[in-house]
Amino acid sequence: MVFNIIKASALLNYKHRDRVTKVDDGEEYEAVLVDPEDVVNVIRCLETLRATTHEIDQKKRAIVEGIRAKSGPDDAIEGVGPIREFLKESDAPEVKQGELENILEDLADNFLIHIGEGSGEGGRDVYRAY
Repeated sequence: MVFNIIKASALLNYKHRDRVTKVDDGEEYEAVLVDPEDVVNVIRCLETLRATTHEIDQKKRAIVEGIRAKSGPDDAIEGVGPIREFLKESDAPEVKQGELENILEDLADNFLIHIGEGSGEGGRDVYRAY
């Protein structure tokens, strides 16, 4: 999907893009080259794009940010305590315990975090943000 959006940006701005002639199976065609600004156009809207494709709302974004902020040198946290601490310290929306567990599973399903079940000290889960 991201590749298609980058390609669309280049095609929308075709008048300002370089072109090359390609030959494929003896057939010649003209191709529009993607510029770095086409990629930047997508990066600018990445948060909105993720919200659309992965249903990433403000709570989910705050939880991922909490994992990143509270992680140690190994980029991981044990248990949900550090996440709850971050949510209390920040202006993030309140998240109930059951809701937090569902959100963490959803984030793992969308490959935004990794959950090492029972791999922490005392059998606690370890959370790592990608």
